[in-house]
Amino acid sequence: MTTSIPTIPSFLDGNDIDSSLTSINENLSEEEINNTPFADNNIQKLIQHEFYKITLNLKKVLTFDECVEYTGLSKGYIYKLTHGRLIPHFKPSGKKIYFAREEIDQWLLSNRVMTTEEVQCQVSNKAERLNKDLKSHK
Repeated sequence: MTTSIPTIPSFLDGNDIDSSLTSINENLSEEEINNTPFADNNIQKLIQHEFYKITLNLKKVLTFDECVEYTGLSKGYIYKLTHGRLIPHFKPSGKKIYFAREEIDQWLLSNRVMTTEEVQCQVSNKAERLNKDLKSHK
């Protein structure tokens, strides 16, 4: 099954964004527009970045930089993990590092820490089994 990665929609290419934002900005004063953290060009960059993050979830293979973005870990830490062979990765040409997204998901979800309730339940079950074993040996 192949999934195609969508291209950036035409409304994000920068051609029509000014006219769209003009109609939104007509209701705001000039001072409000200038003080907003999302100026016209920042809105486009924000939308493009969010679209990029969505496409990462559709890719099967991630580059080093995409893995950094996907996991939220630093470049140095990812490199340290690959150097120590602590994270699954590929080096097809012996130089560039690639990651299988599904393997990264599994790696991120490894070493689960049990909740206090789960630990108490496990201890209780173990104690019951030990008591049964002691009673059966008498």
